[in-house]
Amino acid sequence: SGQECGGNRQCSSSGSGLECSSQGRCVSPGLGACVGDGQCAANAYCDVTASECRLGCRNNASCPSGQECGGNRQCSSSGSGLGYGQTCGSDGDCRAPMICGTSTGTCAETCSDASQCVACSAASPGGCRCNFIGFCIAN
Repeated sequence: SGQECGGNRQCSSSGSGLECSSQGRCVSPGLGACVGDGQCAANAYCDVTASECRLGCRNNASCPSGQECGGNRQCSSSGSGLGYGQTCGSDGDCRAPMICGTSTGTCAETCSDASQCVACSAASPGGCRCNFIGFCIAN
């Protein structure tokens, strides 16, 4: 998985179950291009910045009972994680689907449109929008 497709846009080793993604790489079904989680396999989420499905949890419902999905998209029982706008040191500090903003040092949501700004909207009475670099910001 992850190797480049051949010139015929086929993945070598017939019967491997891999398909050629729109980015020209061999991937498992459900791990190709996306604009939202619904286009990905059940054990994957849509990385909206890369427009590609990646293995990992989408939210707490994606994890076994008693575990939570962190910003690093891994299930763990290490606590709930930080909320939108809270100071963080790494993606794993934040609740999924948030990441730790490198320029702000706070938990932030990535987006391709304002409908994905759930935590931001809950924390901002005036609502939120998706900015030009793919992050939710208050209106």
